[in-house]
Amino acid sequence: MVFDSSALDAAIDRGAERAFAFLSRLISAPSTVGSEGQALEVFATELEGMGFQTGKIFLPSDIGADPRAGVAQSIEGDRYDVLATLGPTSGPSLLLNGHIDVVRPTVRSGGPRRLSSRDAKVSASSVAALAT
Repeated sequence: MVFDSSALDAAIDRGAERAFAFLSRLISAPSTVGSEGQALEVFATELEGMGFQTGKIFLPSDIGADPRAGVAQSIEGDRYDVLATLGPTSGPSLLLNGHIDVVRPTVRSGGPRRLSSRDAKVSASSVAALAT
């Protein structure tokens, strides 16, 4: 079977402007560890605009002591994850799990870097795919 990517390419082109606007808002929000609340709000707002119901799952302060929690970290303040649902809450489900990168911003010569479709097309795909 040969996959014809033209329909997928057309769908990507139709959603590109919205996806880049979302990504621009997302990367403008603070997202380093302990300061990711604004980025999570941007993400939740985008999902709500697409019809998802969103909620917050607050992280317990002692989660770093749980060996199932992955990388141990201390939790201070009201840190949370976003939970988004769409459609019925019973029956078969699909879980998409991701994270918002926590990359500290840097200033390059000539000032801050601006998002462009050429630069962001590949790097944006994982985050934008969760919300588009």
